[in-house]
Amino acid sequence: MGRPPHRLTLLCDGHLHAGLETSLVTFLDAAPRALVQPTVVHAGHAVDESFARAVEQTGTRFVRVPAGRGRFAAFRALWRELAPDIVHVHSCGVHSQALALATALRAGARILRTVHMPYSRWEHNAQALRSLPRRALQTWLLRRVEKLIAVSEADRRELLSSGICGEAQCVTVPNGIALDRFTRTNRADARARLGVLPSVPLIGAVGRLTPQKRFHLLLEAMPRVLAKRADARLVVIGTGPDEAALVEQSRRLGFAGQVRFAGHRQDVAECLPAFDVLAMPSLYESQGLVMVEALAARVPVVASDLPCFHEIDGHRGAVTFCDVTSPQALADAVLRLLGDAHAREHAGLAGNLRARHYSAEAHAAAVCALYDEHVRG
Repeated sequence: MGRPPHRLTLLCDGHLHAGLETSLVTFLDAAPRALVQPTVVHAGHAVDESFARAVEQTGTRFVRVPAGRGRFAAFRALWRELAPDIVHVHSCGVHSQALALATALRAGARILRTVHMPYSRWEHNAQALRSLPRRALQTWLLRRVEKLIAVSEADRRELLSSGICGEAQCVTVPNGIALDRFTRTNRADARARLGVLPSVPLIGAVGRLTPQKRFHLLLEAMPRVLAKRADARLVVIGTGPDEAALVEQSRRLGFAGQVRFAGHRQDVAECLPAFDVLAMPSLYESQGLVMVEALAARVPVVASDLPCFHEIDGHRGAVTFCDVTSPQALADAVLRLLGDAHAREHAGLAGNLRARHYSAEAHAAAVCALYDEHVRG
């Protein structure tokens, strides 16, 4: 007779971003229920209801713990009800959810934490350590985390160099994607979704419109692209605090008619095959899940020279790295790919092969193996 599934609580907070939400839902879809019996607990100030619905569509219970008074009692009651073997925290920082974790430890749960943002780049990491009592509590909690999980080897090296964890405590488990979602839509259908003609050279950008993504540099490069390829177009998928400024920038630079801000979309997987090139001029990333998705869809990528991006490419040539702080260098890289169908095809095939290393099933298996190690062990 097989062992019962681990009673698993996935704990997340109000600092979720689209990539983190996607990775959680993908894990829930892929994780065998014979191995885990999951519940998602959101303990933050705001809940994205579309995320809650996506979780529930996987057959997983979604629980909200509001901020404010009564949280201590709410967590104690929740752990008594759920009796989790494992509480797996998913957050951008490594110093969040102290109250939840302290009460979970008292309830006998094992704690794992996946960090979805580079340690030094997430301002809340520093904020959490500004007072001596908070620093002491977070140090105590981190020593009791069974595993601190980084989503790229570059992030793992940064966590180790920070001194907050040891070599044996910190591991790398990249997020995975549902590969079949990115191969079942053809280019013509994807372009129809976006309202783009088949013959138009199309550049794409996907992500939250924040300074981290540096889409303003892509907009600065576009006049140089259009000077050589006047028929080219840019589609930006995503929303965020920089949206109004980016729209105004495109108007000021005189190519508002050649760029479309498509907003938040639930069908990114079905839209990606429309692009001839995807641009990712990010200032920093923890992994770069959009890059994996683009490679799975056979879309060549032009990207900033980040270590985590090099890990994804794996020397396959699917990604063109350049100095994206130079609008001319970024434009030249995009133009080279737009002008060379053979290079795009080669990069697309190489990328699709590389993306298979990031399957949802592989990610779920690696995470469930950690659960076994730290509960059964």
